[in-house]
Amino acid sequence: MSLLLWEAIKRSKNKTKSFNFEGSMIESIERYFRAFGGKQTPYFEITKRTSKVLKLLNY
Repeated sequence: MSLLLWEAIKRSKNKTKSFNFEGSMIESIERYFRAFGGKQTPYFEITKRTSKVLKLLNY
């Protein structure tokens, strides 16, 4: 998996200035991505709840 990811990073460097690791909230995965030089970038998520049942269940 590391080799596959490394090859993807190398190929994308000719097309873009950044490579999006898509991140993870799981500490071991986040550490793995950082080993490739990944940097933390906060992202915010906005969701719309239309179901009253889901609102009550806090989903």
